Formats: sequence, structure tokens, C-alpha cells
Amino acid sequence: MWPPMLHTLGYAAWGCFLVGTAISVWKTLSQLPGRDAEPNCLIHGDPDMYGLGVRLGLYMQLLTTTTIDVFAKPEDAADLAPTNLWYLLAVFLAIQSRGFLLPGANPVNTFIIISLGNGITLTVLTGTLRLNPKGIKESCLAATSRFIIWALWKTSSVRFWWIALNHGHSSNCPEFGWFFSPVHLHGWFKVFHQALNTAEWVLWLVFFFPYLVGLFFITITIAKLRNPPANRSRILWSLFFTPVEEVHRIIFGNVKVRCFLRIHLLITVTNKVAHPGQNKPRPRRPSRGTTICLETDTSILVVTVLTTELSVQINGVQAVNKVDSSGQLIAFTVGVGSFVNAVLKIWSPRKHFRP
Repeated sequence: MWPPMLHTLGYAAWGCFLVGTAISVWKTLSQLPGRDAEPNCLIHGDPDMYGLGVRLGLYMQLLTTTTIDVFAKPEDAADLAPTNLWYLLAVFLAIQSRGFLLPGANPVNTFIIISLGNGITLTVLTGTLRLNPKGIKESCLAATSRFIIWALWKTSSVRFWWIALNHGHSSNCPEFGWFFSPVHLHGWFKVFHQALNTAEWVLWLVFFFPYLVGLFFITITIAKLRNPPANRSRILWSLFFTPVEEVHRIIFGNVKVRCFLRIHLLITVTNKVAHPGQNKPRPRRPSRGTTICLETDTSILVVTVLTTELSVQINGVQAVNKVDSSGQLIAFTVGVGSFVNAVLKIWSPRKHFRP
């Protein structure tokens, strides 16, 4: 429960952000047509990677995340998280297979795709799933997958800002991005993202490396258990689906890893295998999502849409503003279907829960 004062300050900051963003968009649009007046600098985009249908599909997925975080039960956010991870993994594989990070690739195309992927990344790392972890039974496998896919995506971002941008194709035309105003991809904007990527890797190591070491010690302890109450492979398999909160108690709690981890495992992990019915969670009364997600998720959605669309307009990117392929239509249909499913899940009749 957030204090009322923080709610007020949050809404005030959010309102200022929206007003400032609207002013910056108006100023940017007033400076267009941009490259339309320079035919030699027009860029032919990749409709299969970020055509209109693909972009709208990703925007609908971000809108779905916002809707789930704000209006649905916290558990629904955990159910949606794997879908966002698959979206991010798909973008990662696509950007690798199409060679957008190789020397000679147009940096504008890569920047637009990176911007779309960053929007999905922020939804994966924020929202109800991260701001209300105690109210959500997220599995150890889901938490580990999120960190691994985050790291995979950051390798693409690092390759772009540290390597590909320095060895890109030579062009006399300026290459712009958008950061509340048109900015050159080279110069301070590149240095800013290099520093940001470094900070993200530090955060990844701080949050995930101790967790990974803890999982390693848990695995070793299970392997050394004498007379375990169940088969070791079954215990390890159960560990993947153990709520991450319980795994945190083992790794970061008051239990000493070397001396008492075996006893703690017998209570919190292996007991689920030997007596699965005893730990069945009681049904809970449905609750709404975390209110602060209205500000965070909406801001992520707005920035992602504006960065992508205005970068397309500023650079005069061609062939990406219409749905003219089955791949784009599929991406758009999946995004719309995800949003419709979220709406039906929120406003459909609920089952009665006991308090």
C-alpha cells in the first residue's frame, strides 16, 4: 500500500511528464518534413522487421501489459510475463538473423528495432510483477528466464552502441534518433547509451549473480542429500516450479547455506514432492493491480511509440508505413488478440473466493 502523499506526487510527476512530452512532440513535428526534402537521404526500411503491422502488434502487446497491470489481478501479470519474454526473444533472434548488427548495416534501422525491444524489456522488468513480488507466486524458472533473456537482449544493445555504430556504413546523410527531440545517433546520445548499458550490466550482476550462485549451492546440496524423501531428479524438477519467494528465503534468508540448507530444503522444497497437497495455496480474493503501474506502464508505452514513430518520420524511412505482408498481419492479429483476451479476462464474471 503506497502512502497517499506518494500517490499524489506520482500523479503530479506523471502529469508533468505527459505535458512535457506533448510539447516536445509538437516541436519535433513542427520541424518536419525532415528528409522528405532530401531524396538522396531517404532510407528503405525493413517491413518484415518493423513494418506498420509489426509495430502495431508490439504496441498492442504493451497496451495489454498496461491493462493487466492496472486493472487485473496480480496473478494475471505473472501469466502474461512469459508472453512478453517470447516477444523479446523473437525480436532478439530476428535482429541477429537479419544482420542488423553487422558492419555496413544502416544504424537507423537497427536503432528503431532496438527501441521496440527496449520497450518490451522495460515491461518485463517493471509492472506488477516487479513492484508487488510478494503478492505473486512467480516460479523460480520464470524469474531465471527473465534474467537470462534480459541479458541476451542487452548483448544486442551493447553490440549496437559500442561496435556496430562505430563501424556502420559510411553516409553523408545525418542519422537521427528521438529522445524528446531529434538527436544524432553519434555524439552524446551514443555516450549516454553506452553508460546506460554499463549500468544495466552492473544491475544484472548485482541482482542475478548472487541468485545464480545460490541456485548452484542449492543444486549441490540436493545432490549430496543422504536418503532424500524423494528422487533427486524430482526434487530438482520441483525446484524449477517453486515460488521464487521461497527460493529467496533459502538463498538470502537467515538460513546458513553450509550448515542448515539441508534442513531448510527438506521443509520448503522436498516436502512439496513428498506431500504435495499440504502446500496447496488457498484461493485468495481477487485484487486489482498495482496503481503505480498506471504511470510506469503508460510512460513506457508512450516513449516507445513516440521514439519509434518519430524516428521513422525524422529519417524519412520508406516502405514501413503500410501492412503489405502476411507476416505483418500475423503480428498485428496476435497483438490484438492478446489485448482482447486481457479485456475479457478482466471484465468476465469472477468465481467466488473465500476471504
